[in-house]
Amino acid sequence: MSNCSHLFQILQSHAAERPSAIAIRDISGEIEPCTYQSLHDLVGRYVHALQTTMGSHATIVTVLPSTVEQIGWMCAALAAGIRVVPMHVGVSATEAIGVIRRTGARGAIVESGGRSESAFAGLIDPREALASSKAAQAAPVSPTERGGAVVLESSGSGGPPKLVERSASAIDAVGRAVVHGFELTPDDCVVFPTPLSHSYGVDVVAGALTVGATLCICRAFDPEQLAAELESNATVLPGVPFVFESLLRFTPAKPTSLRVAVSAGAPLPAAIAKDFHAQWGIQIGQLYGSTELGTVAISIPATESFKDGAIGRPLPGVEFKLRALDPPAIEGDARDGELLIRSPSMATRSIGGELDMDEGWLRTGDLARRSDTGVYWLTGRLNQLINVGAYKVNPSEVEDLLLAHPLVSEAVVVPVEQSATVQRVRAVVVLQAGADAADSSWLRQYLQAHLSRVKVPRVIEFVPSLAKTSLGKIQRDKV
Repeated sequence: MSNCSHLFQILQSHAAERPSAIAIRDISGEIEPCTYQSLHDLVGRYVHALQTTMGSHATIVTVLPSTVEQIGWMCAALAAGIRVVPMHVGVSATEAIGVIRRTGARGAIVESGGRSESAFAGLIDPREALASSKAAQAAPVSPTERGGAVVLESSGSGGPPKLVERSASAIDAVGRAVVHGFELTPDDCVVFPTPLSHSYGVDVVAGALTVGATLCICRAFDPEQLAAELESNATVLPGVPFVFESLLRFTPAKPTSLRVAVSAGAPLPAAIAKDFHAQWGIQIGQLYGSTELGTVAISIPATESFKDGAIGRPLPGVEFKLRALDPPAIEGDARDGELLIRSPSMATRSIGGELDMDEGWLRTGDLARRSDTGVYWLTGRLNQLINVGAYKVNPSEVEDLLLAHPLVSEAVVVPVEQSATVQRVRAVVVLQAGADAADSSWLRQYLQAHLSRVKVPRVIEFVPSLAKTSLGKIQRDKV
């Protein structure tokens, strides 16, 4: 199967049919909107610069904010047969040097003045070809048959992040999946307020450009600007829990233009979902995916497959199956299994390691349950099960119960090492303002009324906040 990128041909088609349609807009309004004609021409110049300075099969690193330039270089690398490694602008020089060594990157496109700029000294900057070559303005673009790839960081349980490679054809596939999952049309305005260097951003960019929608981006996250955008033009909002929490600070003066809002990256607290629905008038759906897989399920409210807490059904072309655990992971409940997935959008390889595969299926490490109608729920993580003597406790079960208590704002359940072979359950809890943090007996009694003894935390700690990643995931290793 060919791995050539179709994104450039898609941009070419949009430019021919709707040249003045807005492709990308910064919601700050400080940067001129980019039309599909302008984006097509920009990517064409970038392809020429890459092909003349880097050659084929090379690797470049980009350290750019969420801008038209970042999107342009990604599209150009895919068309030019080059691997591109998008990194967050906050990356340190040490982290950047590690990625350069692991990927063998020969080129870099870095915003001037960044904290990691020194790490890229001596690498090729393809932008120099844009400034020095007039031929780049009119050179015909010849996308390669091989196609490029996007290399993305995937957080691991320890050591440096994994680097996984998703091919040009995989990016094409996830673009089609996102279009289907969100039911995108060229009339949509998709607002993406989180960094485009993340897998989530790559997927949303691919989907918006595939259908010819307008993609609204944020060079820097500003909840006030985002709130104003939701009252005017936005129709689709893919966010992370932090985005929706931030928007609760604002009360819209008029009904939002949104038709779809989904959360991804971490579980969305039920209280935030409820308050957002009441305040903004729209229910939040759920997107499920990973760096290794791309977006593989989108559960949209008001659809038949939408259920509270469910990730829905797999998108077209994606297959789910459950791998039974022996012995069952959850005490007294054998219905859970590990979720295995295969998808045309999945990674082809892991740099410096191996993908965790089972006969062509990617092992996600997520525990899941499937209903009779084919709807899937996530029930926990395989590597987070707590070994309490003869039983294994799923921390998600305890966390869900804690979060259901009206006085609990956030909670995470982790193991305490009792011996070399036995663990105990520890709960770390953030309370709502005004709740009694002097004594945990009231919360323990609540848990004892709903859980078997083995699942009730031996230790309950109250803290003012929990450490989180930029996408809102709780950092369990820092609890």
